[in-house]
Amino acid sequence: MTAQVAQIIDVQLFGGQEILNVYHFVDTSGVASIPTLVSTYISDVVPLMADLQSVRCTHTGIRYRQVYPTAALQHTTFISPPTAGADSANQDLASCDALSIAWDLGDTVVLAGGFTGHLKRGGTRIGGSTEGFVNGDTCPSAAITAAATFVTELLLPGTGPWQLVVASFLDGARARQPTVQSYAIVDGGSAPSPSTQNTRKVLRGRTR
Repeated sequence: MTAQVAQIIDVQLFGGQEILNVYHFVDTSGVASIPTLVSTYISDVVPLMADLQSVRCTHTGIRYRQVYPTAALQHTTFISPPTAGADSANQDLASCDALSIAWDLGDTVVLAGGFTGHLKRGGTRIGGSTEGFVNGDTCPSAAITAAATFVTELLLPGTGPWQLVVASFLDGARARQPTVQSYAIVDGGSAPSPSTQNTRKVLRGRTR
């Protein structure tokens, strides 16, 4: 059975701006339900990310689609009511600030015609956070613990079978394709560190 790769976009609102966290998941059996993945992500993963965010940051919906073996149309599941961040006691960070987590990647799996080089980089940035989760150039122990809990659930939402991956859309000629060409399973993540929220940086959960 051919594996399938799903793309999830976690849509958040903070300070009148939209934050998009893009994640990819592989189901090696090729038969698991993507809507079930979305439901599990909303119930199990979103509250753990919200533990690192301001009460004024809300998760409003999930955009999702299949991106391998075919590229399907994008759908949206709204989160009702929106899930708000947990921290109401501390000052919000600027909308450009975020907590950055780098991924530890396993071996690269090359799909038909895919780029054969090893995927080396990936990660995520959590926007909408507060001063309570940063201490100068580092994060306090409470933030490190909360981030570790979030990462553990994100790697394998619920009880599986979906696994978090860094996905590349580059083929063997390094041209971007509509479907995923190779991926690497995420084995773990670093402790968070203060950073900036910039969706054009490489630590957004996929490579170009």
